[in-house]
Amino acid sequence: MIARTTAWLCVMGIALPLAAQTTMPEEGAASTQPAPLTSARWTGVLNGTNVYVRSGPGQQAYPCTKLSAPNTVVVLGKTDGWLRVVAPKGCFSVISKNYVQLDATGKTGTVTGDNVWVRAGGDLRETNFIGVQKQLTRGDPVEVIGEAGEYYKIVPPEGAYFYISEAYVRPAGSEPTAAGPPREMEGPAPERPQLEIVPPRPTTAPGRPAQAEKVAAFKMAEKVLAEEFAKPVEQRDLKKVRSVYNAIPVTTEDPLKPYVDARLAFIRQSMRDMEDLDRIKELGKTTAEKQAEYEAMRERLQKVTPPLTPPRLPAAQGVLEPSMLYPGTGAIGKRYVLIDPQAGNPTAYVQSVAGDIDLTKYVGMNVAVYGDRTFDVGLQRFVVDPNEIRVLETGATLPSPPKPTIRVRQPALQPTVAPAPLPAEPTPQPPPPPPAPEPIAPSPATMPARPAMAPTTMRTRPAMPTPTTMRTRPAMPTATTMPARPAMPTATTMPVPATAPAPATAPTATSAPTTTTGPARGLPVVNEKAPPEAVNEEEYE
Repeated sequence: MIARTTAWLCVMGIALPLAAQTTMPEEGAASTQPAPLTSARWTGVLNGTNVYVRSGPGQQAYPCTKLSAPNTVVVLGKTDGWLRVVAPKGCFSVISKNYVQLDATGKTGTVTGDNVWVRAGGDLRETNFIGVQKQLTRGDPVEVIGEAGEYYKIVPPEGAYFYISEAYVRPAGSEPTAAGPPREMEGPAPERPQLEIVPPRPTTAPGRPAQAEKVAAFKMAEKVLAEEFAKPVEQRDLKKVRSVYNAIPVTTEDPLKPYVDARLAFIRQSMRDMEDLDRIKELGKTTAEKQAEYEAMRERLQKVTPPLTPPRLPAAQGVLEPSMLYPGTGAIGKRYVLIDPQAGNPTAYVQSVAGDIDLTKYVGMNVAVYGDRTFDVGLQRFVVDPNEIRVLETGATLPSPPKPTIRVRQPALQPTVAPAPLPAEPTPQPPPPPPAPEPIAPSPATMPARPAMAPTTMRTRPAMPTPTTMRTRPAMPTATTMPARPAMPTATTMPVPATAPAPATAPTATSAPTTTTGPARGLPVVNEKAPPEAVNEEEYE
């Protein structure tokens, strides 16, 4: 009976860490690192091909890398046929970025949290790191060698180990067996024959609790945790649960330590959540009190000050005049038009559909019309059905309407070219005096003597008036009676050229002749400026 009880306790000591993996709230699958059975440090040589280096002892742990002969590993201990080795080439550890503060170079960092997990990784495991190796605390340094998602790849710190099957490693210097170890295959481990379980000799020192006692204490703590979390949030005593877990005597290398630490971290987070919930409740209570005060103040203000109503805006406004388009004789009733007193343009039409408002008494007044309005597409104006009219100005005056003009289209005319200016009339000059005739001597031999001729009386030339504005010349003696000339055989009288009458006023000698640049006399004057546009405002007579 004692042998069976001892064997059962040994089996539970190994199976309990595997069963507790499903209860870890923060870390998923925790480390499967058990306490080593041996601690001698030696160098091993691989004697197989593609041998997996795993995150924990056992084939349930995921592989991190593969090694083949003649690679070597540094062995630190052995557990149930699995060698604990220093991280070989291809293996590394990871840590969450949220708990590492990098330095300026980005190659090293410092842990900023307590109980931060370090997990196993490698070239065969770049994601989904669930194999826990150890914990680091605030201030511990790490050496960063890369990134993997939300984790930093780091050099495995002291205490972070990997595992390899003992069947594929031999001590350095020893000769391999003739047949050699079998090649490791991927997949579940082959079934082994059932052997009788022999209780091991106790390995604990006198005075230290056995592993069974630690497992029992952990089970009791789990029971207390479940009982407290079955209660409402306000009634949970998490300090009591924390004290139960702290009382479990686990060491650094104990396989129960990762689970105990995970439970303690979960309890601390739950306590912080409860504190936050208490603060939220207190804040809600304070908010409700302030809200009640504001409601009371609003009720007092409503009793003192009546609620303000928004100002009512008119539908249209302007000077009301009868509409000549809708006098009320057709299918549409009589309408009135509102005219802007500043611009003189129609703004809207007014028609009392029900006839309850007499619009005739508001004619000629600047009014604001309130009521429903609809848009007339043909008029491009609003038509207002009034329910209230307010007089803004009784004696409103409208600007005088523009007079309509008729635009006459004229044929296109060729541009008129101004004629050349007429030459200025020359200033009349007095004719030069006639030359004196030379006397002709009679020939005594051939010509008979003629009787002497009486002196010819010359017709006097009237004196020419001298213009007052002309530059005067020296007065020329005007002969009234020309002296008698010698008798000429043929000439009787000298013809006197007719003198042109002098103009009434002659231009001055100093002024230049005036050049006429306008059109020729007698031609029609063409005005090229277009006449103004005709203004046809339908509301003006």
